Amino acid sequence: TKGISFDQFVLEVISDDPPERAQIGRQFNFLTDGQGRVMADHIFAYSHQAAFLMFMSEHLQHPVEIAPKNVSPRVDAPLHAATLAKLREVRSADFMLYDEIVAQEGHLHTPLD
Repeated sequence: TKGISFDQFVLEVISDDPPERAQIGRQFNFLTDGQGRVMADHIFAYSHQAAFLMFMSEHLQHPVEIAPKNVSPRVDAPLHAATLAKLREVRSADFMLYDEIVAQEGHLHTPLD
């Protein structure tokens, strides 16, 4: 994405014919059967890593700590309101799934039958 803004990258991602660099797929498609049924027992929001660490610690019966590695430097990556609105419209299923995970304090548990 060198040489383009984050805003331009997002527009490429949601375009009808994204360039190779913007063909990143969709979390909704990866985590569901395409009809909205979640196909993973546990999904954790990256923004709520404490929930993941607590789950793993309880599951393994000992504390789990993860040291940061390969951390990208912070950069200014503004997203225009119109671009965000278009992204939310085009990827509405992805945002609905993410919102559901966050509403469950960062850990969505959906036992598979």
